[in-house]
Formats: sequence, C-alpha cells, structure tokens
Amino acid sequence: MKYPTDSGLLASAVVKIGRVVRRIKAAAAASRTRFRDRGRAGARRVRRIASTLRLRGAEARQETQATVFRITGELAALVDRAATETTAVARNARRFLRALHINGRARGRLVRAVNELDTLLVRAARLTAQARVRLGGGKPDSATRLVSLHDPQARPIRKGRIDRPVEFGY
Repeated sequence: MKYPTDSGLLASAVVKIGRVVRRIKAAAAASRTRFRDRGRAGARRVRRIASTLRLRGAEARQETQATVFRITGELAALVDRAATETTAVARNARRFLRALHINGRARGRLVRAVNELDTLLVRAARLTAQARVRLGGGKPDSATRLVSLHDPQARPIRKGRIDRPVEFGY
C-alpha cells in the first residue's frame, strides 16, 4: 500500500468516480445525464503538489505548505463537484434498472457498478471531511481515518522502524 496522503486519496477518488460513471454510461443506464470527468484535473493538481514539494530551503517551507494546503482544498472541491453530479447519475441508473427489464450479465454488471458508486460516494464524503479537518488545522482521528479507498478497514499502525515508522493495515 502506498503512503496515503489526503491529496492522493482525493485525486484517486475523483479518478475512480469518473471510471465507474463511464462504466454506467457505457451500459446506457444514464446516457443523457450530464457528468464531467474531473480525473485529469485531479491528476494535474497532484503533479503540481509534487513539483511544489521539490522546493528546498527553510524560507520555502512555509510557502510550500501553504501551497499544498491550497491545492488539497481545490482537490476537495473537485471531489464535492464530482459527487454532486454523480448522485444524479446513480439516481438515473437506478431508474433505468427499475424501468427496463434487462437480465443476465448486463444487469449484474450494472447493479454492481451502481452499488460501487454508492459506496464510493460515501467514502469520498469521508475523505473530503477528513481533508477539511486537516486544512482547518486539526488532526483526524486515526481510529476512524480512511487511508484507502479500496480497503476502508485499514488503519495507520506505528511500528517505530527507521525507514517506515508508520505502516497501514490491520
């Protein structure tokens, strides 16, 4: 598991939301529902954070931290915008499932995609909440902190090693 930063988790949430919505739209479930994929914008912001962190020096440290916080706030806003559009996609996909009688694998794939979208929206809301706590100067509770989109039960574990003082798992 890679080290989970708030900005990295937010960017992967934006990308994953776009991927699942594309899968639902490919099944023609919410084909006319408007959705703008913001995955490229999220990746661009993560690259901007990486280039900002390359700055060295004591005087640049404060400026770097302020820039990273600002970009993380932009990523949280991106996730919020993607989530509001995605709720309409999920609603229309559920209507499509109720209205049409599709059977077999196509229905199963669509049901799985809609369920995945629902859980993804809940996790994205948790990510934005914990990012906003961090941006507000607080520290999210490690017992409830979400460190992975795919594995919500993973937690930070202090190991005390020199090379990796914190690991993530069970």
